[in-house]
Amino acid sequence: MDVEATRVRDQLRQAVDECSARGLAFAAKWAAEQLCSLPADDSPTKPPIPPTTDPAPASDKQQLWARRDADERDRVSLAKCLFDLREFDRVAFTLQECVGPRALFLRLYAQYLSRERRAGESALSGKDTDNVAVVSADDSERRRVAGEADRALLAIRDELEALDGAQDADAFLL
Repeated sequence: MDVEATRVRDQLRQAVDECSARGLAFAAKWAAEQLCSLPADDSPTKPPIPPTTDPAPASDKQQLWARRDADERDRVSLAKCLFDLREFDRVAFTLQECVGPRALFLRLYAQYLSRERRAGESALSGKDTDNVAVVSADDSERRRVAGEADRALLAIRDELEALDGAQDADAFLL
């Protein structure tokens, strides 16, 4: 990677941090999107980190997780910006390839919040403007959406159980 690309990457990281700190959510999102659109940093000094499910000593796991978090920091920054804007489905999509604990926590939490939002919207769609329940053909549609939401929760639970059994993670996946 040439010096110019590294300088641009550093400036964009700084812009994301400063815009986020000032509450400029859309500006931070724009800078983070630009940062993630740059070519990957393929420096030969960083070997790739393979995903693992083998239990490792605590200090080795912490070092591995810290390296994964560092490698995924640009995507996590974008996901945090999207999360602040309540774009939960985009957060999950952005982090689907990430395996670090912070990225994993943010992805699963965003999936949960997205499911809750859809369930709330589904419940509200069965009411008219006077908050009187309406019984109609949409009832079967609401039940279908609720079933999908339950499957989404089960998928999140299954992933967390697999992680807990393999890595002994805490509530924040650290």
